[in-house]
Formats: sequence, C-alpha cells, structure tokens
Amino acid sequence: MYDEIIGYEDLWREVLGSSFETVKNAVHCPEKQEGASFKEWLTLPDMGLLVSTAFNVILVNLSHGSASTFLPLRSTPTSSSHNRLIIAMANERNIH
Repeated sequence: MYDEIIGYEDLWREVLGSSFETVKNAVHCPEKQEGASFKEWLTLPDMGLLVSTAFNVILVNLSHGSASTFLPLRSTPTSSSHNRLIIAMANERNIH
C-alpha cells in the first residue's frame, strides 16, 4: 500500500486531502518484531480505497448501521464478477 500511495502521490493527495500524511505514515511499516502500533492500524473509510486499489480487489465493510464498498481506482472493470476478488469484513460489537 505504501508503494501505491507514493507511486501515485498526486492522485492520493487529491483523494485523501488532509488525511494523506496520516494514511501514508500508517502504511509505512518497516519490518519489526513487535506488532503494529495503534497509529499503524487499518482504518476505514480512510484506507478502504487505498486497499482496494493497491490489491486490485473489491473491499466491502459491514458494520452495525452502515456498509461501505470500495472499488479500485485505476483498474479496468471486468465483464465478469468471477474475475475480481471480493474481500468482505464485518464488524459486530466492535470485533472484526
């Protein structure tokens, strides 16, 4: 995701606006022994479009009272749903 946001920085600055630096810093996680800190966690909706575009997938997030779908920004739509990976996440009682 870091390669995506740096490689297309002008696009992502426009899309993310004031969240650009926060998202860029969150996805820049050099290898380390300990787990990711809170500031490095995946946050939606800020990172949904980035995840979708970087991995060329459809990302669906379902939570109580809302749902979000993120489509890749820079890929060509396919004529068949069988050609695109769909990742769905559900948040039930704040547990993913």
